[in-house]
Formats: sequence, C-alpha cells, structure tokens
Amino acid sequence: MTSLYRVIEADSVQWCRSHKGEFPAIVTGLPDMSETSMNEDEYILFLREASNSVLQSITPDGYAIFIQTDRKHKGVIDKSYYISDEAIRILNMKMVFHKIALIRDVDMNDLFKPTYSHILCYTRSGKPGVSTPDVLHRGKTLYENGAGDLAVKRCLAFLRTQHIDTVVDPYVGRGTTLICALQMGFTSCIGVDIDPLQCMKTKRRCGLVRLWRRLTCGLAFLR
Repeated sequence: MTSLYRVIEADSVQWCRSHKGEFPAIVTGLPDMSETSMNEDEYILFLREASNSVLQSITPDGYAIFIQTDRKHKGVIDKSYYISDEAIRILNMKMVFHKIALIRDVDMNDLFKPTYSHILCYTRSGKPGVSTPDVLHRGKTLYENGAGDLAVKRCLAFLRTQHIDTVVDPYVGRGTTLICALQMGFTSCIGVDIDPLQCMKTKRRCGLVRLWRRLTCGLAFLR
C-alpha cells in the first residue's frame, strides 16, 4: 500500500486546537527556546500551551509522544516537567512511558545542553503495550535540534504494536518523523510547521523517500 503524506504550513498551536480529539497518534518535539525569540518565562508558557494543544488533539485511546531535550539557561529548563504537568495534572492523562535517548555516550559531558533527550508518551485510555528498553541511542539527526531517527523509529514501532497506521507531527521541522514513518510504511503521515522553508524541505525529503520506496519495490518485483 502506498504511504500518503501531507505537509501543512500553519500555526501549530492553533492547528492542534482546531483538530481536538481527532488523531490516533502524535510524535513530535516542541521547538527549543534557541529556535524562538522568547525569554525564559515566555518560553515556559509556550511549552505549556503547545503541549496542552497537542495532548488535546489525540483521541481518547490515542497517544501523544514528545521527544524533548532540556534547555540549559540560568539552570535547566526541565521540559519533561512542564509537559507532564499539563498531561497528568491539568488534563488527567496517564504516562505510558518515559524513556531516555542518549545524545552522547555514557560518561561524556556537554557544557551547553544535556546529553540526553526525554521520550514521553501520554494517553487517556490507551494500553501500555509491551515492555521495551528505557535507554537507547537517539541515532542520526537532520539538524542540530532535530530528533534522532532511532528514537523516532522506536516511538513508531510502539504505535505499530497498538495497530496505529496514521501519525501526525505538528512541529515537523525538517521532517524526521514523516521520513521515518514513510520508511516504515505508515499509511498516512501529516506534518505541520509555521515556517514555509521547513515545510518546503520536508516535502522535498518525503518525496525522495516515496520515490526510493517505489524504485526498491519495483526492483524487488522484477527479481
């Protein structure tokens, strides 16, 4: 079956608000403060509003998965805390899992940002699924603040165990989630970003992935 994808240029918070309760699965990473012009207080308010809108856009038995790296700024901005507070305290959801994706090897340090990302999964009534490792390497990234492909594919593999074949990334950036979903044969993939340049790059990358899948499937048939 051919995988279909859409890339939409829109304000992600407002777009999620307009699709309340619609999606079976979201895999995303909210923008880092360095990608905005916000100060710390403004950014924390944004984290809360953005994560709340994402969480409310999934179906009751759907899953919202965030891949987030904390921010060092006069201390550490713990993104997992603010997202979890919105999910668990404000929206009365439950955490399915909290995993760690290593950015650098164990016992390595970084002066500018933590060397790991959180992988946070929430649902209202979805099942927890099978047990998987809690610590993994994030894999390759398309750009500095992008999610690693191994981390994204681990999230998508979990969704497959829940018989989910549609995935949405409302902060798609350069398209890691959509690319991985297309590679894994998800039927429907939707990405949203407010930046037209990011949308253009994602469309181009997704188009190349679909072309490659068609070529490899054709070669396999000829054999």
